[in-house]
Amino acid sequence: MSYKIVTTDENIEYEQIKDLLHYYGLTDLPTEKIELAFQNSLYKVFVLDEENKVIGCGRAISDGVSHAEIYNIALKEKYHKQGIGRKIMETLVKLAHGQIITLYTAPWSMDWYVKLGFRPLNTGLVKFRGHEIEWMEEHGFVGEGRENNS
Repeated sequence: MSYKIVTTDENIEYEQIKDLLHYYGLTDLPTEKIELAFQNSLYKVFVLDEENKVIGCGRAISDGVSHAEIYNIALKEKYHKQGIGRKIMETLVKLAHGQIITLYTAPWSMDWYVKLGFRPLNTGLVKFRGHEIEWMEEHGFVGEGRENNS
């Protein structure tokens, strides 16, 4: 099985990206919004098979100097456990060289990112869109809000 990694979205069919991200529940955005998100990201990675079909992707938003945040890491299931997901991450980390890199992920994939050198944060906070909060709580992404003790 051969594949290639590209870091430009030239000739990328974003409908394939949408299908991949929707399959894993990484977003509910339509194709046009996903395309805009990738185009507005400083770093992007796509993995293509022999027929130039998208089998994996990832992106990072960044100021290009000190901070980058990784999003939308996805790889078709039949390509798991072949080092391709690691290659997506290594490529993004290399592109963001010298920057603080953050990401948030599903609770069940935390260990994988730790193996890649990421460390859990004790002080991270997030504000989701209203319709996402309940799902994120039910699936262990976030805990209940803290009480205001002031």
